[in-house]
Amino acid sequence: MKISKSERNVKFLTILAVIVLFVLVLTLVTMLVQKGQLERRRTELQAQIEYYRQLKVDKEDELALRQTYEWLEQQARELGMISQDETLFQVG
Repeated sequence: MKISKSERNVKFLTILAVIVLFVLVLTLVTMLVQKGQLERRRTELQAQIEYYRQLKVDKEDELALRQTYEWLEQQARELGMISQDETLFQVG
């Protein structure tokens, strides 16, 4: 049984179409997997950004507090320093 040239061409084109379809599906699956990984990474980075934003706000608040006279006075008292008009009493 002899296969005609047109039948051979049809089989060849069918096989070629199946291969191209397979490659396209494989490419699509790969891109979907990469998209999922990128979305996860983006979510992680957004969480880190929010953490550092909050840390920045906290540190700015702490810096503002440390620039006050009251904080400085409290630190001096913890080191045992007193004002000129105060008297220090020690037990012992």
